[in-house]
Amino acid sequence: MLKSFGFALKGLRNAWDLGRNVKIQFLCFLLMLGMSWALEISTLEFLLLLFISALVLCLEILNTSIEELCNFVKAETDPKIGRIKDLAAGAVLLASLFAATMGMIVFIPKIISLLLN
Repeated sequence: MLKSFGFALKGLRNAWDLGRNVKIQFLCFLLMLGMSWALEISTLEFLLLLFISALVLCLEILNTSIEELCNFVKAETDPKIGRIKDLAAGAVLLASLFAATMGMIVFIPKIISLLLN
């Protein structure tokens, strides 16, 4: 069990080292945490944003894994490899759009209320 946990931590470190987008998504996650605290959102709102943010981070790590595997299997350009990479990137994009939409739904009314008061 501890060995598996060690491998998982190594995987997170590899994701951080390999994926520029992992770093960007993590910064967005930290921004969400800060805004959630500053704007005092409800527990339910926070849990929903936490869930979608975690989903985006997990998908980004999977996307990085798929890209690494595709590059290992076939270094030169191949339309099928490109399609596989595009599908994985599309999943991240879709989750990111949902996350951004949820963030706007939660944060914009609170920001407007704060500015008007």
